[in-house]
Amino acid sequence: PNLIKIGSLNPTIPINKQQILKLKGSIEKAVDTLRIVRIYLFSTPVTFHVVDNHFPITQ
Repeated sequence: PNLIKIGSLNPTIPINKQQILKLKGSIEKAVDTLRIVRIYLFSTPVTFHVVDNHFPITQ
């Protein structure tokens, strides 16, 4: 899935708090995403799963 850190989001972007994903495999323990957000890139909607700012990925 596409991931984005919550601190990278513009606060005006609508978010969906109903869909949460459990991530495991590339990190030590399973982690739930916080929510999802749909961002338009080149007029195409792309779904991102939002993670905490301390999630171990580089931006």
